[in-house]
Amino acid sequence: KGCKAWDENCTGEGRHIKGQARKTAVQMRLKVTVAREATHGDSVIAVAWIKSDELVSVGDDQKVLKWNLVNNDVQVLMHLPSSLYPTDMQWLAYDSTKQQSNSIFALTSTEGKFYICNRNGRIEKVVEAHQGAILSGRWSHDGSTFVTCGEDGAIKMWSRSGMLRSILLENAHPVYGICWNGSDSCIAFCCGENCSTKVLKSQIPLIKWKAHDGIVLCIDWNANTNLLISGGEDCKYKVWDEYGRQMYCSSSQDYPITSVAWNVDGDLFAVGSFNLLRLCDKAGWSHSLEKLSTGSIYNINWSPDSTQLGGACANGNVLHAYLVEKRITWRNIEAIQTKQQLIDVRDVLSDVACEKLELRDRITKLSLGFEQLVVATVKQCYIFRLVSFPSLSSIFRLALLEALG
Repeated sequence: KGCKAWDENCTGEGRHIKGQARKTAVQMRLKVTVAREATHGDSVIAVAWIKSDELVSVGDDQKVLKWNLVNNDVQVLMHLPSSLYPTDMQWLAYDSTKQQSNSIFALTSTEGKFYICNRNGRIEKVVEAHQGAILSGRWSHDGSTFVTCGEDGAIKMWSRSGMLRSILLENAHPVYGICWNGSDSCIAFCCGENCSTKVLKSQIPLIKWKAHDGIVLCIDWNANTNLLISGGEDCKYKVWDEYGRQMYCSSSQDYPITSVAWNVDGDLFAVGSFNLLRLCDKAGWSHSLEKLSTGSIYNINWSPDSTQLGGACANGNVLHAYLVEKRITWRNIEAIQTKQQLIDVRDVLSDVACEKLELRDRITKLSLGFEQLVVATVKQCYIFRLVSFPSLSSIFRLALLEALG
């Protein structure tokens, strides 16, 4: 009896463990890990994902570090030139449909230049872009265009090779953040107290609205839901639709909001502030609040599979967090992912009917319905049939899947 997961040789790699029913309510949250000692010698400015188990960070110590989250290995990817103090880092996204590799990344700097580098850490091109610091830079989703904004208030579009395509807008105040919509047909940016959206290649006028009672420090746009989030010096974060209509406004936090980021799926977002990391759903409701000792979290980036995030911290640490206690239900059956590789399945009508399913690889997706439990990991996908609960039986294993990202 029980559930069993099968490897490619059908030898059975999953383990079924009898357990007691959970008697307390669960709440989805982030499990946060931070090194005891700072790895960077100064503030970490930005983090980015190469793939779902490899994270890259850059800091004011002028080093780019690569983190392997499977074996906790940290390596120096590159040492930056003495004149380069980074303000942002963006890796070209991997496109599995086009087999497009994230082989290059861009570093923006306080000197008004951005640097196009290959994945081995070699600088391929240096581009003079802005007067004053470049505050943010973003690749389009198809990887063909790089957009930058800076202290000079200008928003500029560049080709993948670093050639200037257009000066899209010029503003009177610095532009702190910029992002693309899902179809790469529109950008959103924050300048002063306002957020704006601008449709490219169209005569549609700029949509502009007052977003915060203070400078807007960060903005993000989700490609799937078309919702925006912003954070400002008024210590609030807000959710907007594409036309600037407010969907949610948080209460005032203790400190300014320094970073916001949607996960890829668009059902969750994270908010960073001074010694604080918050997890919220797309409606704005908070699921968890982590009080840390990291200083301000300058940048947040979700992994391609939406299960983990990295954070750039002012004290020189790189924050790593992953989702736990994610719950799905069908009729009277409840499945809860309690750890990265562990799922509790129980009958809510019974005090004792509980099964634990442990898999070898990290779980990325869960789905429950029609007497079937589908579990996707970074390498495999499993389908379990709810026969006569509390007993589960595996009916078959799908072909091996490549790791997401």
